[in-house]
Amino acid sequence: MRNAIAGMLCMAGLLAAIPAQAEVFFDNTSRPQFVRQVSLTHELAEGVAFTGSQKVTGFTTLYHADTVVNATITFYTVAGPGQGTGSQVASFAFPNLAAGDHLLTVNLSPAQQFVWTATPGLSNQVGGGYVSFKFTGVGGVGNGGATVYASAFAAPVFDVTTRQFAPLDPDSSVADSPLLQLMNDQPAADSPILETLYVTPQRPTSGGPMQAVVFLNELAPAGGITLTVTGNAASLPSTVVIPAGQSSVAIDAVAPSVTAPTTVSITVSCCGTSRTDSVQVSPTVPADTVGIQRAEYRTSRHELRVQATSTSATATLTVFVTATSQTIGTLTGNGRGSFDGTLSFPVNPGNITVRSSAGGSASASVTTR
Repeated sequence: MRNAIAGMLCMAGLLAAIPAQAEVFFDNTSRPQFVRQVSLTHELAEGVAFTGSQKVTGFTTLYHADTVVNATITFYTVAGPGQGTGSQVASFAFPNLAAGDHLLTVNLSPAQQFVWTATPGLSNQVGGGYVSFKFTGVGGVGNGGATVYASAFAAPVFDVTTRQFAPLDPDSSVADSPLLQLMNDQPAADSPILETLYVTPQRPTSGGPMQAVVFLNELAPAGGITLTVTGNAASLPSTVVIPAGQSSVAIDAVAPSVTAPTTVSITVSCCGTSRTDSVQVSPTVPADTVGIQRAEYRTSRHELRVQATSTSATATLTVFVTATSQTIGTLTGNGRGSFDGTLSFPVNPGNITVRSSAGGSASASVTTR
């Protein structure tokens, strides 16, 4: 197995060596502007159509996580028509990825680059392979609220965990694919152009953080590419540079403070082209009040019993280890503000925190039975 290290991430100022030449040979970020966030609770693989053999030198995707997560991205062959993933070709592990919305951009070192040969049977007589995504909360329990941004791109999506084909989107109508760019070692045939702009999150809150994520169709040349940025966000840089050897950048912004739902639009321009994306900013809603009535660990069964309440009957309550923020599990609501759950966990966590999707939280010591 080939392992990637944190030093490869184009995050927090860390970046691997830029390849001398590279071409984007797979790109589904140019699809319609609408994308949705889809939860990844299993290892899910998207089909990548290509021909011949490609020397993979890097890749870029966009993810969200509620807490710090570990991620694994794996490349597979095709097992055959209608059979999903075949043999593993390469796998890259990324520990302790930051919470929030982030680009994951990886430039592989020469020792980590690999040859990926298309195999037949992907779909409709098309060959290629699969790239899978798997997220786990730090500590190995749950997925840390991890989601990927997906485009309406008709590619096969295969659940490696259940060995079944499944669409990613909630209404099961389209097999949406995680946004992904793959690079090889060939020189780009064309000059880069501005391809796509996505503003995240899809529902920012009043005065909260935002990002404008920009994709080019090829890597930026020596000297980089300067983007002109405009919009009605409260804080937004006027120019941003995509560094040489990169095909994407995340532009930090701040949503305006609003008292009613307000549309915020951001426009990015370069290379003779402009792209605009809009999101609706919602007013800040006071956090709910969370209470914990029971936190009990049964050692013989390795089970944690939790009973809690929230002033928001529609909230989702998730249980974490207070000391580490490790996800334990999600409670079931009765529709009247009461929640409970019996959650498997290997040891007594000592103290738990219950966090609500409506913003509230509470902590309590765990008793032992």
